[in-house]
Amino acid sequence: TEADKAAVRLVTAISNYVHYSQIALDYTHSDYTVGEGGTYQATANRSEVVRMTDEELALFKVVKTTKDGFTSIKASSRSLILDDKTAIVMYLIPADADYVPNVVITNNTTGQTVKDAMVEKQSDGRYKIVIPNLAAHMLDDKFTVSIDGGKMTFTNLSALSYAYSVFANDDRSEKSKVHMDAVSAIYEYYKATVDYMAKVAN
Repeated sequence: TEADKAAVRLVTAISNYVHYSQIALDYTHSDYTVGEGGTYQATANRSEVVRMTDEELALFKVVKTTKDGFTSIKASSRSLILDDKTAIVMYLIPADADYVPNVVITNNTTGQTVKDAMVEKQSDGRYKIVIPNLAAHMLDDKFTVSIDGGKMTFTNLSALSYAYSVFANDDRSEKSKVHMDAVSAIYEYYKATVDYMAKVAN
């Protein structure tokens, strides 16, 4: 059945997700066994990752806007926490060490404020924003981060936005390669999950 085929695709996507993300996480291979010749072999079947296309990546570009000459944030960056559920992480770098941003995070679909989001000042002066508890089918959920009443906003933010950042900063190194493989595998995992849920529902 179509549901069975979707289940097989999902199992493969999960295996790829675990394999490629594990390599990207500081080249740690604790979930895998060492094969002949010192190469790492996954404990489950996997396939070659399908790289995201430019058209797919464009869907996840974050849009930053500022108004009223806002300069209190001089830079920002993003990453992911990969656990049983994914979390979006954004770092804000203040221009002034004494500056404290007023951050509001909204779910674009529901229009509601994200109650379980966290904003914490780090020891290096950056502010860490965490949007947690994103299951596989929610990796494309979009959020808006508003700072100081909209003086700076980041829209179209999702877990998959990190993929756009990884590809945009490709420097042709081995590290870039493994990270592009990892985010592409995450995207395939998301698509396979959504497809499986749709097939089972029918």
